Amino acid sequence: MTVSVGWYSDQIIDVEISDLTFDRVDPVTSRSIYKLNIDTLRRTLSDLYAAEEGAAAQTPYFHETETTFGGVTYARKIQILSPYKIRFEDGQYAVEFEGANNNVQDVAIVNQVQLRPNNSTGLSVPQFNPAVDTVEGSLTYDEAIRIILAANAGKLSGAAGTTVSIRDAADSKDRIVATVDSSGNRTSVTLDGS
Repeated sequence: MTVSVGWYSDQIIDVEISDLTFDRVDPVTSRSIYKLNIDTLRRTLSDLYAAEEGAAAQTPYFHETETTFGGVTYARKIQILSPYKIRFEDGQYAVEFEGANNNVQDVAIVNQVQLRPNNSTGLSVPQFNPAVDTVEGSLTYDEAIRIILAANAGKLSGAAGTTVSIRDAADSKDRIVATVDSSGNRTSVTLDGS
């Protein structure tokens, strides 16, 4: 990255368009959209700060790495510290931030560049996949939700007989098929959460 910092003058962190990664063109605004990995920016600032020129300057950022709390891994946090500001090379483009929660938009010098921070309170690194991880036996979370939805909102047929069927919410398949005795007790159940 060609990021530069006015350590002892204006304390502005300058980010050039060449420091960004082109992603796509917004079909609505026709602006080019670039990505900026905030952790990569932090590493660049760290290298510049450790160099001779920045060695006596104030620390430009606070960094908290990914942390695990209560079995959930939360994303890293990077805060640009006062009095530093960030200035993106002026132009008609947008920048989406990734790689960490951050305050870059709060300390950016306003120009024509549109900033899209994508911060989230409680942003976490996914720990499970509901389409793969199981609730019980071989039944995944996604399959269980489909079956629960059918049981609570699906069409019911055959309730007066010995085979009861419950359709999915879209009415495209049987999610639950149960064989019942004359008292209505289930004697066997087939589930389809696919």
